Amino acid sequence: MERLKNKHTGEPCWIIGKGPSLHNLTSDQIGVGVVIAINQSIRKIEELDIPNVTYAMFKDGGNKRQYQYDNLTPECFFRGKCSEDFCGFVVPKKGASLLVHDLESKYCCEEYKPRYVFKLSDLELTENVYSLIAATKIAGLMGCASFNFVCCDAHAIGDAQDDIYYKVQVATFGNYINHLQHNFTTGGEYEN
Repeated sequence: MERLKNKHTGEPCWIIGKGPSLHNLTSDQIGVGVVIAINQSIRKIEELDIPNVTYAMFKDGGNKRQYQYDNLTPECFFRGKCSEDFCGFVVPKKGASLLVHDLESKYCCEEYKPRYVFKLSDLELTENVYSLIAATKIAGLMGCASFNFVCCDAHAIGDAQDDIYYKVQVATFGNYINHLQHNFTTGGEYEN
């Protein structure tokens, strides 16, 4: 992660979530700056074929991951089988840099390049956090000046889809972004 520190100083960051409005996202809704696509949202970003420097963040790893923790170091029993079909891990197809977490996705797509493994300590965190928080902290580490949260519908319009996971996330996220220049938008016309 040291190689990414201040790499995008002063640039805006576009953090792309997986809310329902992602289906309606168009390229003109993303301005200049760095893009961090969270999990499967990388597919939509690749489809848009935008010129931005793009990172695909898979903090949580694939659906079939099974870890044994030995001093908080994960061991995945499915190493080397990373694919959308096999375990739900979406491998970027158009050259996005891959961001993986040392506690949850350390062994995902080990051969992929460029690939960066981040630790909680890299992001000045003392506990594991939601992917949106991790993406925000990574953008901060890269020196980004403003934060555009796109298709994070639970935050933008309160659509938590009656999911307690998102309701808790919305309730705590403000603690991480209140001091940052930020905004939330949906992808095009919102459809529930």
